[in-house]
Amino acid sequence: MENGYSSKWKGLWNRWSHFEQRYKGDYRHSLIEPAVTASVSARNEAFRKYRNNPNLVNAQPSSEEVESLFELGEIFRELEPGGIYPDVYAAACATKARWFVYPEDPHKPQNPLRKGFRGTRNEYWLLEPSIMRNLPGDPDKEVAECERRYKELAVFCEAMRQLRNKEGKDSSESVCMAIAQHYGIRSPLIDLTQNAWVALFFASHGAEQGDVGLVQCFFLEELEELFEANANFGSLQVIRADSVPRIHNQQGFFIALPAPYLDKQHVPASIRFRQHEGVLFEDDSLGVTESRIYPCVEEDPLAVFANPKLKTYPSFPRPRPVNPEAYFDLAMRIFTERDVALGDPYKRYVELTCEFHYRLQFVDGMRDVERSINRFKSAIEAIRNAQCRKDTLSFDEVVRAYGTHAAHETWPLIQNIADEVVSSNEQNDEEQ
Repeated sequence: MENGYSSKWKGLWNRWSHFEQRYKGDYRHSLIEPAVTASVSARNEAFRKYRNNPNLVNAQPSSEEVESLFELGEIFRELEPGGIYPDVYAAACATKARWFVYPEDPHKPQNPLRKGFRGTRNEYWLLEPSIMRNLPGDPDKEVAECERRYKELAVFCEAMRQLRNKEGKDSSESVCMAIAQHYGIRSPLIDLTQNAWVALFFASHGAEQGDVGLVQCFFLEELEELFEANANFGSLQVIRADSVPRIHNQQGFFIALPAPYLDKQHVPASIRFRQHEGVLFEDDSLGVTESRIYPCVEEDPLAVFANPKLKTYPSFPRPRPVNPEAYFDLAMRIFTERDVALGDPYKRYVELTCEFHYRLQFVDGMRDVERSINRFKSAIEAIRNAQCRKDTLSFDEVVRAYGTHAAHETWPLIQNIADEVVSSNEQNDEEQ
């Protein structure tokens, strides 16, 4: 019971699914569908043929199992096809009975992206790209708001592109835009799922009492034909981003509609149900649970972007270096560019600078420009130039390279870190 509402359809669904799991890989599995969804006469005929099959003598259901299956059929026959179903589990039962577009047809191999499902919590919500939703009525304000939204999308996509490039993953504009759409940044894309059960989850997630939930099935071939018939609008673009765990778990994909309103000529198959607060469609045997649909950050590194605080100003955690030696190779490249072999005592200053720059990365309250890799390179170049000229050098002079872009209030902090590095190294020298 959720918030005072008790769903007998959830009970029907669970018991039905229990039999499917119990008889999985068993001949008795063929009895479930006629027992639950067929008329009484068709059910009885199916059971008569099953019992009389000499090859199935050792695969007969018990009398208790038959009674329970027949009871499920009595409950199911209270439902009527079409209309608004009593709740999401009633809609799920209708889907399983193929009253709605069934998610899989094992007897007919098909392109897995032949159709796409979309679950909506409120049937009155329009199918339109998020970047076009809730625009202000004033034309001038609409232009400014659209510009702001596209800039926000561009910032997120550029950050995502850089991140995925480092990981060696697809960083195309369309994929980055799909990820942005998935994690709440407004985009011109529509998100769909290949799985009707996932769509039922989304249609009931966060439901408000009294609303009518909606699941639609879009046939992509029909959409493609529609756009081909209207050549001026271009073609339908389908985008995959399966490398993102959350999108993979949701069997999600995205479409870019070349004309936002042209799709209204396509009438998708649909199923509707009454919403009840707290009644959420889930089924562990189908892999449709909230924890799987929305995996935690340990399972999905990008889950952090689901945080509402990141919707307006997307940002990526700044990567931290592993150790001071991570910078030494870069320092050596700066020397080799001029065919300069690093020698004493300048090598000591390079090592101190690597340690110093490493520590700066973990100091709160500093701007990125104050500890950027360009500051590090300037410091190393100062050491290289001093060696080329055979000038005497102090570490204080090296640290001054960081003063160019340091704020007045930050500079004492930078100097303190430099003093700590020198002090700790002198202590290590004494101990050795």
